Amino acid sequence: MVVTKLVSGGADGGVRIWHTGTGRCERSLPPHAAAVTAVRWSGEAGAGGGGLIYSASRDRTVRVYDAAAGTLARERYEQAVARLGGERLVTGSDDFTLTLWTPATAKKSVARMAGHQQLVNDVAFSPDGAYVASGSFDKSVRLWDGSGGGFVGVWRGHVGAVYQVGWSPDSRMVLSASKDSTAKVWAVRPSATGEPKGKGRNGQVGALVAELPGHADEVYAAAWCGDGGWVATGGKDRVLKVWQH
Repeated sequence: MVVTKLVSGGADGGVRIWHTGTGRCERSLPPHAAAVTAVRWSGEAGAGGGGLIYSASRDRTVRVYDAAAGTLARERYEQAVARLGGERLVTGSDDFTLTLWTPATAKKSVARMAGHQQLVNDVAFSPDGAYVASGSFDKSVRLWDGSGGGFVGVWRGHVGAVYQVGWSPDSRMVLSASKDSTAKVWAVRPSATGEPKGKGRNGQVGALVAELPGHADEVYAAAWCGDGGWVATGGKDRVLKVWQH
């Protein structure tokens, strides 16, 4: 399956869908009131560009769009939240911790998640909501329980700060981007052919699946495509690389 759609967010508050073959903007979605800092396309997008698009902005809102219709998709978002038992939010901090929240029902946090030894750069829920992955300046990637915030395990292998983490659409692998000029892919469950890199309390953390070298400098960003067939990495070397899974 060839993926032909790409979503971008801009400093102008715009969220746009592009055709990767022609480089043309195919649709402009209802904009935010301030700069867009993150965008994600749901795992059901496929080659046709359907599914949901999520965007976060400095206007302090998160928007959910129906990618095919180009409209806000509140109803589908609410159905997904209900399926997971309520909306949850996870934050990472310069104080080396993560915090799990249920913002729709309580102002008090559910859990404070400690273990990193330096500031936390990035956090991300798995698509199925079962886990949270975090990357830190302490060079590690940590795995946490998505419901209660309990520590599951840690992956070690980077020799530089971890800038960003991302999940495969099936929630089975984590991608990490690092200052050490590499990206790495980690299995959430132990590999059938080797021992886990890290051993959490419930044995869920798995082995290093793949190392993605080739950048000439720090790797700032890494993301999976919607169908899980490839990942993209971007670095300080001004190069965007696409890797087939």
